[in-house]
Amino acid sequence: ESQDAERELVQAGWRRDLPTFFSWLGVTMYLTDAATVATLELVAACARGSAVAFQYSVKGSTVTPSDLDIRDRASVGIAKQGEPWINFYEPQVIVSRLFTAGFSEVDDLRSAELEQRFFAGRTDGLWWPSTNGMAIARV
Repeated sequence: ESQDAERELVQAGWRRDLPTFFSWLGVTMYLTDAATVATLELVAACARGSAVAFQYSVKGSTVTPSDLDIRDRASVGIAKQGEPWINFYEPQVIVSRLFTAGFSEVDDLRSAELEQRFFAGRTDGLWWPSTNGMAIARV
């Protein structure tokens, strides 16, 4: 959170006037809400056709008790390593924040839909936990 994202991107050759895709997986749970919103506003101000896909930690009644237990145990270990999870969202709050930031189209994908799209038929036991949401927003 201490770096200026736009300045860092420009220094790396990024141009705001060209459509850009931002993949932001496994990030928002480590950031303050203010930093998350500021980054989403930066992306929403990009050229038409730009988009962001990001994972967020879900809070609320849609999280299953078993998934919540797994997340709670994992978060303790992660916090001990100096990277605490500090940010959790109700899915409807994420959708509202994205539209408020200026995105024209928002898809909020929940565990059931992600399971159907990407994990159906797997035999290795890999699944998408209800503690994680995936949002895709387009400028």
